[in-house]
Amino acid sequence: MSFITLPNVVLTFTITYIDKASVSIYILCTIYSVLITIYEEKKERKNIMADWAPVLIGVLLFVLLTPGLLFQLPGKGRAVEFNNFQTSGVSICVHTIIFFGLITILLIAVGISINIG
Repeated sequence: MSFITLPNVVLTFTITYIDKASVSIYILCTIYSVLITIYEEKKERKNIMADWAPVLIGVLLFVLLTPGLLFQLPGKGRAVEFNNFQTSGVSICVHTIIFFGLITILLIAVGISINIG
């Protein structure tokens, strides 16, 4: 018995029962089918556009909800303070919960999608 090894394919045959021409045709057909599969996968990946909505909305919300930049909830002296450029641990937790809620609503519930390319 002889063994011919191709990527992901192992062909076993007996020289006396199968002639070399049919084996080479079988090998060529196997290689062709592997190449077609690779081509189809690349074609599908090329048609899929990158969704930039999570990136852009995440950056926008991060900048807008930075505690102390535009507002701080809760503030040091009041419930809401504007443009004080200070923060606290409680304020960071509150702004994190607001960020998570808004990004979840915008990306999952509303389904905003920005495809570029």
